[in-house]
Amino acid sequence: MNVVLTWVKANIFIVGFCAIMIIAPVAMWFVAGSMNDGVRKEVAARASKIQDLDRHRQVLVSIVNPVPGNQPISDSVVLNPRLLDRFRVTTGIIRGDAERIREEAVQFNRKQRGVLVPDLFPAPPAHRRETLPFKMHRSLVAAYEELLDEVQAGSPPSADEVSENIEAARERLTTQILLDDLTPEDEAWLAEQLANTRLSQYADAAAAIGLYASLDRLRVPGEGSVPPRAEGQGLVELFQWQWQYWIIQDILLALHEANKDSASVLDAPAKRLVSIEVYADAGHRASGSPQSGGRGMGMGAPGRSSADAGSAKTTDPAVDPAKEVALNFAASFTGRTTNPLYDVRLVSLVIVVDTARMPEVFDALAQRNFITITDAAIQPVDPFSALKGGYFYGTAPASHVTLELETIWFRQWTAQFMPDELKRALGVPVPTTPPAG
Repeated sequence: MNVVLTWVKANIFIVGFCAIMIIAPVAMWFVAGSMNDGVRKEVAARASKIQDLDRHRQVLVSIVNPVPGNQPISDSVVLNPRLLDRFRVTTGIIRGDAERIREEAVQFNRKQRGVLVPDLFPAPPAHRRETLPFKMHRSLVAAYEELLDEVQAGSPPSADEVSENIEAARERLTTQILLDDLTPEDEAWLAEQLANTRLSQYADAAAAIGLYASLDRLRVPGEGSVPPRAEGQGLVELFQWQWQYWIIQDILLALHEANKDSASVLDAPAKRLVSIEVYADAGHRASGSPQSGGRGMGMGAPGRSSADAGSAKTTDPAVDPAKEVALNFAASFTGRTTNPLYDVRLVSLVIVVDTARMPEVFDALAQRNFITITDAAIQPVDPFSALKGGYFYGTAPASHVTLELETIWFRQWTAQFMPDELKRALGVPVPTTPPAG
């Protein structure tokens, strides 16, 4: 033992280094393990903090699609000032586009039109309630006559005029034959000449107009139907005359637009307006109650006038363009029915058109205003039967077309002209007048 201790003392450095070589790996293993555990804990803590930051800066955003039927768009995004600024700019652009489209739709629907008698709607002065109805009737008839002139409308020659011309032709032709007793050949020749004379009159009349149409076909109210006073239901009826004129105006101008490249009825796609009836709404239409001459709860459209053709905006509280309109497909295949945003007015239109160019007429109706064709019935025209009535449609095959139309009228501009009683009937809030003093 002494020998060992003596050797150790003599070789103390060697022994020390050997001990270090033996102990160091073990000690380093323990130290490294302790350090690794600390690093792992620190890394885990930092990762937890990063996840916590991500959880706070990422937000689930859901954007509602303004187009009905489309689903909202949702996603997780990192909120930051740049994103928020971009969002504000984008939503501002979308909101501006929506407002501009809505305003353009109202202007398109209105077409800068006002009422025919400015003092009459929505409420006439008390001292003029007995005179304004007759002024409205005169203005209405004059407006229809002007409208017919604008679309170059006309009628076939009257029966008396045709008979007079044929009789004159008979005398002239008989004089040419210079015979008292006509042979069967002479009679046949004379009948043929007189038939040609009749056809020539019809053809000449057709070549001078753009569309067969007349006041009696437009169901213009007669003077005997003028309400005695412009108040209550009488005022409502007068407003219906105005609205019906607006509707008929749109339809006639649409037919005129379809015929714009035609010289006359002979080569026009729209040849004749046979009849037109305006209905109050889907309920009245189903019960077969037409708005004849503006009677009933029906209304129509804006007529051309110098009166109040300015801004289409109104402060009527019933108008809420931002509110979604529910569709009712039980009432119509379009789903559109009268609601606080717009009124639906139905029209039964019977016209004669060039069969091959029928799509041109349909397109013209759709492009004129918010007019939708909901039904159509088509029958070929017998040209010989038409000629008996004096209607000459040219050489192309023609069709007798019955159309059911749906028209839309925005209350954002029509409500300002409505009488209070009509507003109540349609559910439009009537502004209350504060008591004087």
